[in-house]
Amino acid sequence: MGVPAFYRWLAEKYPKTVVDCVEAEAPPLADGSSDFGALDWRAPSPNGTEVDNLYLDMNGVIHPCARPEVGPAPSSEEHIFQNIEKYIDRLLAAVRPRRLIYMAVDGPAPRAKMNQQRSRRFKAAKDAAERDAAEERLRAEWRARGLEPPPKRDAAAFAFDSNVITPGTQFMARLAAALRAYVARRLASHPAWRGLAVVLSDASVPGEGEHKIMEHIRAQRAMPGYDANMWHCVHGLDADLIMLALATHEPRFLILREVVFSAKDRKRQLRQDGRAGLGAADDDDETDEAAATAAALRRGGKPLQFLRIHTLREYLAVEFERMSFRGTAVTFELERLIDDFVFLCFFVGNDFLPHMPALEIHDGAIDTLMSLYRDGMGELGGFVTDRGEVDLARAELLLRKIGAYEEEVLSRRRRRDAGRLRMVGERERAVAAEVASAAAVAAGGASPYGSLFPPQTADALKLWKQLEAFADARAYDQTLKIEPNGGILRACAHLYCHMLGLRAEAGYGERALVVSAPLPTDAEAAAADAAAGAGAARAVAASAAAPAADGGNAAGGAAAARRAKGGGASGNAAQHGQSMAAPPSGADAAARASRFAVELKLLLDRRDEELQAARDDVRYGTPGWRERYYACKLQIGADEPARLREVVQAYVEGLIWVLRYYYKGVQSWGWFYPYHYAPCASDMKGLRELAPRIRFDKGAPWSPLTQLMAVFPARSGHAMPAPYRALMGARVSAVVDFFPSDFKQDLNGKKFGWQAIAVLPFIDAPRLHAALEPLRAQLGVEERARDEHGPARVYARADAPLGTELRALAGAVGEHSKHFVASAAVAFGGTALRPAELHGDAAASVVDCTLAPPPVAGHVSRLLPTVQLPARTLLDGEGPVLSRDAKNLAKERERGANGGGYGQGARGGFGAQAARRAGIGHADRPASASAAAAGSRMVYHALGARAVNAATGARAGAPTAQAGGVRLSNAYSVLSLE
Repeated sequence: MGVPAFYRWLAEKYPKTVVDCVEAEAPPLADGSSDFGALDWRAPSPNGTEVDNLYLDMNGVIHPCARPEVGPAPSSEEHIFQNIEKYIDRLLAAVRPRRLIYMAVDGPAPRAKMNQQRSRRFKAAKDAAERDAAEERLRAEWRARGLEPPPKRDAAAFAFDSNVITPGTQFMARLAAALRAYVARRLASHPAWRGLAVVLSDASVPGEGEHKIMEHIRAQRAMPGYDANMWHCVHGLDADLIMLALATHEPRFLILREVVFSAKDRKRQLRQDGRAGLGAADDDDETDEAAATAAALRRGGKPLQFLRIHTLREYLAVEFERMSFRGTAVTFELERLIDDFVFLCFFVGNDFLPHMPALEIHDGAIDTLMSLYRDGMGELGGFVTDRGEVDLARAELLLRKIGAYEEEVLSRRRRRDAGRLRMVGERERAVAAEVASAAAVAAGGASPYGSLFPPQTADALKLWKQLEAFADARAYDQTLKIEPNGGILRACAHLYCHMLGLRAEAGYGERALVVSAPLPTDAEAAAADAAAGAGAARAVAASAAAPAADGGNAAGGAAAARRAKGGGASGNAAQHGQSMAAPPSGADAAARASRFAVELKLLLDRRDEELQAARDDVRYGTPGWRERYYACKLQIGADEPARLREVVQAYVEGLIWVLRYYYKGVQSWGWFYPYHYAPCASDMKGLRELAPRIRFDKGAPWSPLTQLMAVFPARSGHAMPAPYRALMGARVSAVVDFFPSDFKQDLNGKKFGWQAIAVLPFIDAPRLHAALEPLRAQLGVEERARDEHGPARVYARADAPLGTELRALAGAVGEHSKHFVASAAVAFGGTALRPAELHGDAAASVVDCTLAPPPVAGHVSRLLPTVQLPARTLLDGEGPVLSRDAKNLAKERERGANGGGYGQGARGGFGAQAARRAGIGHADRPASASAAAAGSRMVYHALGARAVNAATGARAGAPTAQAGGVRLSNAYSVLSLE
């Protein structure tokens, strides 16, 4: 499921589950970051909870450290490794584990997961290829306009391909070595690490990182000596961690993650960071981006939050406490209800199955499922799951209830989208009014909005001062983001930017305007400088002689002087007949590169618009949509029930596989769902009849290099051994069809390109293995080593309790393993295998052994008898709250009941229940910024303007010779009113 969407839903509906993490201040480093490794965090935790075991899902560390949101991009692999070490130091200082650190890197994954990995990597490669092609086109267009583009990236410079964060690559092998050295170094020298045990499961150990962690916890729970009152904390970015944590039935469980910001939250955080960086509040309430970046760099990234699983369990208890079990043989059991809740969430989204057409998290699908489950318990006859197994008869009854609402939900969604299109039309008209208003003022006439200049309100004056200060700063390589509230201020922004010689643009999907300072060419700048003296004098005199026009306002005189002088940011590029001025070849290289990047981004923004414009052949919610869905998405005709039955069986297999994976570990390494789309809920019938046909072959994980061949596009072939790489592009290759450079991307009702489904061919495993087998002999020694599965390793100081046990293996004769069990001194049990290694000097040596985890005797899906529940968080009477989705849906239904808007009316399906139960509804997505682009193109004709492509500068109409005018820029067009 989508991480931001699910996390937002949970935090809004169950607000007390999320609390901010308190972090200690660390000494600064020369680069502006903080040295968390220097902190001695043996003191009690400022967060009030003494965590025993900290588990790191390392891919949630590696990716942001390789592509940081703040600070400079890494200049080498070593730089990435340093970032990773610093970030781990930060997490340890924040959590302060007392017994165990478990680092789990994604290893070779089950085949069901590989399909998602393949999709992500191919989409990333296609995006990169399109970016390269767009950059080449833009370079040619700059040269055609007489402008010198910035130099290309040095071929020898470090260029990181994030696809190499995949098991089997040289990068992952070097990262494993760096992590081993880091652990040994910290254990030997850091006082807070002294009594800790550390487990490192690197990318050679099969399994996804989060599932390796949960398998460890399940195994420990089944061992004698396990302490049921330990506090566990997992750090990771995957929403699945919430479900996995619930499935452990460990109430003393925290999830640590970076804050998920909405656009409004991000703006607020930037303002806070900016003020923190400045050391004082900004009287103008402006965000200081540089100070915000410095504050985030000093902190080590975005703020951290804890999600408290014990509090979520309390909310779920309240959620289900009024359920009626009449007519069933069961009673209220929170642990069984939690297991069913985990299963319900699978229908909305998981990494292994596509969700059904009518089940979107933004449509309130989770709450709807919970509501149907609560109300239907009597009909269901009991719980839907039992210790990781699905009762297919009860699951079918639940799906039948969902199917009954399918038509209604999709019809309502279509009406809602149609209403949004009407809103887009209104926005287009608003854009036209803004342009007309600014044009009228520029021509010396009146504005439909009233007076725009001089500023008449405090907000308008503040906006003028903000833009004027930016213009005076002559920050050619910087941009300023403003968010004018309403048509009047937007019209003011367009006019003021024109007067100050600035450009204002809106990117795709954004309401804010990005202001920048276009530069004249060298010849134009020289001409402007030559005319500066006389022009400035005339402008000041004219301003003084016309107080009525400017209202005696200083802003008017300053603007007039700036226009005549050619001052401000660009000397008003409109004077020079350029609607999209770019830096000259002699300008500062940083400014030229910055402007080129802005134009390239605007050019790339068209991709989402093109995807949005793709034909909707299904037309969800209209008569016949179901038949069209199967025909278009799954190529199944109405007269092919047997093929539809195959899809249903595969989906049922998937539901069973996923639930077992969460509770029992991998059931089959080779199973996967062989379709890109799910069946409709209304077609999930006769599920019990399928049970005898569903069998899983456990199989074995693929080798790392085989997985690379299954998930890598040809563009990332540089990370493959040469013999394998040749298969990706050779025409005679037996598997060349597995590596398409172009493929269909289907938005399937979504809004943005990153949400699109990559319609890629599925890997034919026998064909792939047959192609690779004769090439294995050509692999080098290092390549063969990377293609092997490896063990996890356990580390401890030799003078620690676990180290004492493990050290015996270092010099033992004839002893090949050491079994140890959990105790008050040792956080976990397992079997250490020889050889053991010693790191460091004799006084502070570190023992390093390979680790064989204990076999899992069977997961206990209940609280352990000795557990003591944490203190209750919720007060009497507290419970779930109405989510934003539910509030939006209630408003929509009210509009429909009153005959306005695009509401559902008296009925509502999912929506009808939303008014009665908290949290059921859909989210109003903001109108796309492509609406503003369309509006700009529309008003261009009415205003006699010339439309200029914002990315290329190619004019759509004949140029005019008039000087002066107003420019409205957005992601796709610039309107020059002259």
